[in-house]
Amino acid sequence: MNLTGIIQDLKEGKIPRSLSEKETLIKAIDNVAKLETSLISQIVATARTEDFQDNEPQWSAWVTEKFGYSKERRCHLNAIGRMLIGMREKYPEFYERLFYLDSDKNLAIVQLYRAEYGKKVVDFLKSYHVERMSRDEVRVAVAECMGFVKTGKDKPMQPELPGFTDNINRLYDNLGTVNPMKLIETFNLDVAKKTMSVGMNCMRSASEFYKRSGSYQHLTVEELNQMEAAANKIYQQFREWREATATRDLNKAG
Repeated sequence: MNLTGIIQDLKEGKIPRSLSEKETLIKAIDNVAKLETSLISQIVATARTEDFQDNEPQWSAWVTEKFGYSKERRCHLNAIGRMLIGMREKYPEFYERLFYLDSDKNLAIVQLYRAEYGKKVVDFLKSYHVERMSRDEVRVAVAECMGFVKTGKDKPMQPELPGFTDNINRLYDNLGTVNPMKLIETFNLDVAKKTMSVGMNCMRSASEFYKRSGSYQHLTVEELNQMEAAANKIYQQFREWREATATRDLNKAG
């Protein structure tokens, strides 16, 4: 029986009679659930290239309208899907391992795929038994391979922050939905200074990540244009402030 038939039977309360049949059915459904991201991601990524010719805005609108996925979910699916498709075409023996891997682990390994389109992933899978590793262990191992963390007796380049990635993703998602003009209403001078400092640190970190991993190749021209326009606007604002401050200081000195 196909999946649709199984779902319909269970919806109508048609539960298998024997224990062995129940066990078989549970395992089948559990396997499908575990493979959800591996299956959907390849469809979503293929739709972006085949049906939307990599037009990110149109593809994003389609995914959001049809399936209600958040921006984070959408980006994760596309990244994992592209990796799985690329690995299936170039390294089928390693694709099999990634296909059955948890989505959280695949999401970490995506960084290696972006760096060299598969070769680093192959080397990584040869060196690590990722199936037996926890999500955090995979993340640390990927960071070491990317050069983000020093190994051996050296201290990590960055502190280990349990749950940091999950928390920061939730924070960014929340901030992304806030009207900037409304956000200003919560500011005072201290908060504004801290926000500016944190924002600059985040931009430096993100830029360094794109440079080291080569992931900038996955940015669209439209995304780069938007970033450049925003950066130029901020630069112009800083320049005006600097000139005004310099004039003020000269006037005080005079």
